Amino acid sequence: MTMLIYGSGMRVSECVRLRVKDIDLEQNIVIIRSGKGDQDRITILPERLKDGMIRYIERFREIYTDDLKKNIAGVVMPGGLGRKYSDVRE
Repeated sequence: MTMLIYGSGMRVSECVRLRVKDIDLEQNIVIIRSGKGDQDRITILPERLKDGMIRYIERFREIYTDDLKKNIAGVVMPGGLGRKYSDVRE
């Protein structure tokens, strides 16, 4: 992730909020949503990080699929929100 931040000019907070759907491997771009000034922007995905990103996403999908098979929730609700909706289960 450090190389992605450095190579794309992303801020740390933007990288933390990055989602798989925000990475376009075909066009080598990263869509940054709600960045500084609550603006969306597009930046580059450095070519030398592309193979590592593909492996990372594949591994993430394996874990996600395994979690679904085990009926493990895919989203963690932060603090108070988790307590407020503790009875909500899918």
